[in-house]
Amino acid sequence: MSLADVFVHTRVIFEKTARQQLRDRAGLFLTLSTAPFFVLFYGAVFSGGEDAPRVALRCEAGVSEATCLTLHHALAVQESADGAREQTLDVFAVPDDEASIARDRSKLERGDFDMLVVIDGGFRENPARVKIVGDASSASYRLAMQRVQRGLMQEVMEARERSPVILFEQETLGRSGARTRFEAYVPSLLVFAVIMLVFSSSMAVAREVEGRTFERLLLTGMKPVHYLAGVSAVQALLGAATVSLTLGVALALGFEARGSLLLAMSVASLAGVACVGVGMIAASLARSVAQAFLVASSFMFLLMLFSGLLFPLPRISMIHAFGRDIGPFDLLPTVHASRAMGRVLTLGAGVDEILFELISMLLLGAFFFLLGWRMFRARHGVAGRLA
Repeated sequence: MSLADVFVHTRVIFEKTARQQLRDRAGLFLTLSTAPFFVLFYGAVFSGGEDAPRVALRCEAGVSEATCLTLHHALAVQESADGAREQTLDVFAVPDDEASIARDRSKLERGDFDMLVVIDGGFRENPARVKIVGDASSASYRLAMQRVQRGLMQEVMEARERSPVILFEQETLGRSGARTRFEAYVPSLLVFAVIMLVFSSSMAVAREVEGRTFERLLLTGMKPVHYLAGVSAVQALLGAATVSLTLGVALALGFEARGSLLLAMSVASLAGVACVGVGMIAASLARSVAQAFLVASSFMFLLMLFSGLLFPLPRISMIHAFGRDIGPFDLLPTVHASRAMGRVLTLGAGVDEILFELISMLLLGAFFFLLGWRMFRARHGVAGRLA
């Protein structure tokens, strides 16, 4: 075959493929727009810069109010590398009493703030003593630790006019201080395992629609809700099996769980049901397996980038309810799954401590499934006689 023949055949295939791609407008749109959209969305959400870590400051008996105020300012506003003064920590004072101590620890475990700094009466001695409490596996905690150390050392140096000596006593929550880098990422990987159900569930439904099998099933008198419920049950079991296998591999490689493995599996199961619901929405937007893959990819990006699995989420509050701030990211089931999984496996949390997350995942899973069912009926022309 001559070079001219190769060129002709290649041109024919190129033109044929280009025409097919242009006819698939939905696939072309998703391919071209998905990544730019998330860059735009991510840039809009994080354009204000990173959130300053939230630090609770407790001054125990023996520390004067003036000293406590000075330390509060020293932590909140620090000198940057270029000599400018800027807010580096969101610092708020907490009282020193038994009720507050128990409440603050619960809030710390829940993630309402990133670190607790306890100043005792020996701070003005040499060496000065400071107690740090928090979840050492959190990126916000590590950032707060750097800034707390820098702020306190600058304050002591200015007050004493010599190199400061500060002993930082760390009290890490659960097993967070003993976690290896591998162990720190295992809870997030378990949540990632259930996110994959968005792909498998949407493509399973799209395969039936594309092959016209779904239409033949409807002729038997089966309703769409029965079909979607059956597919969802299989996908939920697949998710439970995937998480079990993933967790088993992690345990075999040395991962140690602080809390109940059964509770962790329950968290994964609820997150899996919610992700299957998202998959049903993706399936309702597609008429082929290829389209379902592209739509599911978009949802996967959303669940991964804005659930705290890869990057810390900005603090955006819409309402305050149930003793906590609730923002737009709380509409994603993987946000609650990520928080609950980390608290169970790293901090040893029980059911009562993650009850909010469990209920949220259950409600979101039901909502997404019902929404997917309604959209599926409307999309595939079964809203009337086959409802």
